[in-house]
Amino acid sequence: MTSTGECRMYILEIDANPHIDTELKLFTCKNGQSISKLLVDDLVADCQPGGEDESILASNLQKNTYYTCEDNHKIPCRMGHSKCYGIGFVCKYQFDDFKKLIPCRTGEHLGQCKEFECNTMHKCPSYYCIPWSYVCDGKWDCPRGTDEALLHQCGPNRNCSSMFKCQNGVICIHVGCVCDGHFDCPSMDDEQFCSLHATKCHFACQCLMSAIMCKKVLLSPHIFKETLNFRIIMLHNVSVLFSVSHFDFSVVFILVLKQTNFSQVCDLKVEKINFIDVSFNKINHVSSRCFFDAAFLAMIQITNNNISQFPSLFIKNVPELLLLNLSNNPILELGSFVFGNVACIKFVSLINVPNIILGGDIFDIPTLTSIQTNNFGICCVAPDAVHCTAGTPWFKSCTGILSSSAIKVAFYCGSSIILILNTVSLLLARKSYKKGKQNKKKSSFEILVAFINLNDTLLVVALCALWIADLAYSEHFLLAELKWRSSFFCYFTFDLLLHFNLLSPMNLCLLAFARLRIVDNPMGTNFKRVSYVFKCNLGLFVIVLLIVIVLTLIFWSTNTFLLQVCISTSLCSPFFDPTNDIITMKFITYKTVSVQTICIFAVICIHSKLIISRKKSQDKLRGTVSKQQSNKGLIFQLVIITVTNMFCWISCCIICLTALFMMTYPIEMIFWATIAVNPINSVVIPLVFVVTAIRKIIRG
Repeated sequence: MTSTGECRMYILEIDANPHIDTELKLFTCKNGQSISKLLVDDLVADCQPGGEDESILASNLQKNTYYTCEDNHKIPCRMGHSKCYGIGFVCKYQFDDFKKLIPCRTGEHLGQCKEFECNTMHKCPSYYCIPWSYVCDGKWDCPRGTDEALLHQCGPNRNCSSMFKCQNGVICIHVGCVCDGHFDCPSMDDEQFCSLHATKCHFACQCLMSAIMCKKVLLSPHIFKETLNFRIIMLHNVSVLFSVSHFDFSVVFILVLKQTNFSQVCDLKVEKINFIDVSFNKINHVSSRCFFDAAFLAMIQITNNNISQFPSLFIKNVPELLLLNLSNNPILELGSFVFGNVACIKFVSLINVPNIILGGDIFDIPTLTSIQTNNFGICCVAPDAVHCTAGTPWFKSCTGILSSSAIKVAFYCGSSIILILNTVSLLLARKSYKKGKQNKKKSSFEILVAFINLNDTLLVVALCALWIADLAYSEHFLLAELKWRSSFFCYFTFDLLLHFNLLSPMNLCLLAFARLRIVDNPMGTNFKRVSYVFKCNLGLFVIVLLIVIVLTLIFWSTNTFLLQVCISTSLCSPFFDPTNDIITMKFITYKTVSVQTICIFAVICIHSKLIISRKKSQDKLRGTVSKQQSNKGLIFQLVIITVTNMFCWISCCIICLTALFMMTYPIEMIFWATIAVNPINSVVIPLVFVVTAIRKIIRG
């Protein structure tokens, strides 16, 4: 009997009858039938037809022989019968393993129960008491089935306040019936984990059976050693100011050490541990074979530490490993041979590891099913069968900076052509300037051409920076894409592209205006003076440079405030923001479009005025046929420059504004706008200058 007198079943055993087989605990009836010895002398005849199993009852009836209970504190089931029961069975309705009512099969112990209080059992109205496990079990145990008619008690949402709720969610039992050696729940869950023994619990911790959890306490080596007697150890924000490498974790099943100033995870003896979590600590170094020969280790979490590199065979011979979480570490490299014999791993978490470089075949594990990350580059190297949470944004691709072979060829050829034409134009302008200087006829035109060529060279440098970076990163670009977009070189390319797009239309406006002034006032204009033109161009260059620096600083500071230090695209363009979130880039785009639009109309107006003024000037001089031919050449040159400017800048403005107001657009549009539309002026105008210079040389 339990201390509460409820769950353990008391059955009187009598071994004196010679007909009982004590070894098999059976009683043989005269008809050859065998019954359990527990059914002998229980007031109900089980041997038919003679009823020889009830010898005491026969003595009572035939010989008037009366028996008394051996214990004076017990009550006989029938007066004069030896079947007795303790006070704990009064008004208690319960069955034994043979589904027989105990202790009195004839129910004498259930009489006079109308006013009896059941305490920890369920009271059948005006009748006896039944265990709570009999309530809502689908069988009538109370008269008229009142134990199954409690609508507020029965059902899957039954409230088991102060009781133990069985796994089926319907039956509740008294806590005294838990771990008493008898199965009271249908799933026998009331007898699970009963072999776990209580362990001394530190006063500042919380313990439940074989688990301990400590928060915000200072543990001494002695107290920490005591916690190792638990199977589950969870320490949160606990000061552990000593080495734990020499402690024995052989009985620990789950080990959680969070925010404990812990720094040497590889010193732990993890041979028997199943789950280990050492997140939010000060681990900055791990060694080879850190987790080695851990046959039971299934989950490893080393998040939010300061680990930058994981050496080869960091994990070896951990055949049951299912989950590895390395998130929120500044990991720079995770090589191909980090894992050794981890044939069961299914889940890998690499969240917030933007600068990681992975070995090409690191994820070639047949059992791997899921990678949790926000770095799309990791998803690009993951096998197709593996689910990767980051995915690839619509404006990115699983390639390098330059997304296709055609675009790479266009970048190489475009930048080469621009560089060659502007170099030739610059050399010819220099030669023409020297020749004019020798003849004491210095021309300011060559200075204007030289500054235009130098500005086009900025575009060449920006394009070269992109394809050199594409070659340098090679296959590692996908994993270092965020690092590239926040690097100095990407910001430098950003500045070059912005400077070129602002200065180029201004230079052409200055060239057109200088020509017009020379035609209108050939003797009195300052634009015929080389020093004046040089200062104008240099001043314009410096002003644009200052504007670019200011815009870049605003862009950088705004992004830093928003915790985004990256340029939006891998091309480092100042005019395209696929996320449409950066206000500074919108301002830059509007400003650049405005400058280019104003310059388009200014060049058109100035060139139209220039042609009219040149024609009037020649009419006054009554020009010759040769002069009329040179006038046609000038008109052709101005028309080419004007049309090229209109096509280049209008196209750029339309593309930039379209991208500004569209949610999505073809990503190739950014590439072709950068290499095919933006550089049109940088190809055509130097070509016009080269042809003009060659014609002058041919004419002597």
